Amino acid sequence: MDKWNEDRTQDMEYIASYCGFAPAEDPQYALLVFFDEPDDDTNGGYNGGNAVAGPYFAKMMEEILPYLGVEAQYNEEEYANLDTVAPTVTGLTLEEAYAKLEEAGLTYSVIGDESDSSITVTAQVPEAGGAVPKDGQVVLYTNGYDEASTYVTVPSFLGYDVTNASYLASINGLQISVSGSSSSTATVTAQSVAEGEQVQQGTVITLTFVDNANAETGATAGG
Repeated sequence: MDKWNEDRTQDMEYIASYCGFAPAEDPQYALLVFFDEPDDDTNGGYNGGNAVAGPYFAKMMEEILPYLGVEAQYNEEEYANLDTVAPTVTGLTLEEAYAKLEEAGLTYSVIGDESDSSITVTAQVPEAGGAVPKDGQVVLYTNGYDEASTYVTVPSFLGYDVTNASYLASINGLQISVSGSSSSTATVTAQSVAEGEQVQQGTVITLTFVDNANAETGATAGG
């Protein structure tokens, strides 16, 4: 419902809210997050609770539950999709970099001169220590490439499920890291890099997924 403004005219304001519980299989804790008059410029002007408050719910639960003694539990599919950390390969030869990445279970691609395995890696994306999706890819840069041609435009992932978000990232030369719900019905409510930004190929975009089936959301009014 709507929230009256101070003059009680028809120019309404809204409260965006998101309420959820955890753990999903044995609910013990509930959390309500709400925003009073969220900014119309965020999330493409969409002020639904899942888009505005949902990402904060996911982040808060991620930090609160371990403190309360509720440990993260993963099924086989979720465990297989956990992120890994990009090792340091900048400064190594291509041959050394290939071996190190394969040992970490990561694939790679090369932008620049790869005619000799003794060529030195001058840069990498993601950078050392950055998150890489399980079975993800590290892009290796060497001399002899046109830097301008390595940048891509970040699309909007909002509203996509994980399958379609992965496909969208792939065709744009990007990778995704999943945060929040791992449910097949969950959709993206926030992304770490804004739509329209220019980033290098191979950049990992963190997407926050929220499963609306296990939460109450809305742009509601205060009485």
